[in-house]
Amino acid sequence: MAKIKKQTISFTQQDVKERTNSFSLSSYERVTTFNFNEEDKEASIYTYNKALITKLDKYCEEFPKLYKLTNTDKYGKYIAKTYSVPKEMISVRFPTVLHEKQSNVLTNMTQKRIDSEALKQQSSVQLNLLNIK
Repeated sequence: MAKIKKQTISFTQQDVKERTNSFSLSSYERVTTFNFNEEDKEASIYTYNKALITKLDKYCEEFPKLYKLTNTDKYGKYIAKTYSVPKEMISVRFPTVLHEKQSNVLTNMTQKRIDSEALKQQSSVQLNLLNIK
């Protein structure tokens, strides 16, 4: 029978801190997952996405009975959080198909808004040139 030589590796706190700070994840590795099943009433959201974390943190403050922060992980400079939310709050939305008439109305409204903003900017520039406030 072969003898197995045991080897002990020791790390100082500084070694661990340097390794933690140098840890990096690519944008592909910084995932967001939504998990739920047919039986439970709660869904789990695990995310690195800063915008989603901000939104869910706000919901946890405003609706603490519905939205709960269940875990926070730190990987180097990246933070991932896990939330528990009511399953009915998760939805998938499909694009709305607009009829031609609806599309034309929205296009006209958008163009009017753009023209209005351009006119305001033009007026502001003219007033600034005249030193009028």
